[in-house]
Amino acid sequence: MPPENGPQPNTFERSRWRKTSTEGACVEVNHGTEGWVAVRDSKNPDGCILLFKRTVWSSFLVGIHTNRFDVRREQEGL
Repeated sequence: MPPENGPQPNTFERSRWRKTSTEGACVEVNHGTEGWVAVRDSKNPDGCILLFKRTVWSSFLVGIHTNRFDVRREQEGL
């Protein structure tokens, strides 16, 4: 089910999927629709697609690059 006022999942079939550059990663990302980012499992391209608003996806990437989600740091109390 697409998000409210969001694109239909088949919208992304016409644009390019890019695999992540991380070794061993199995995620593909698609920026093909204005204002939306789609994410899927590259091992199951016909499976589910997660849709994120572009602003939310950008915030997520900032969190990754600033180690906001580094579980090891939380476990070590850093």
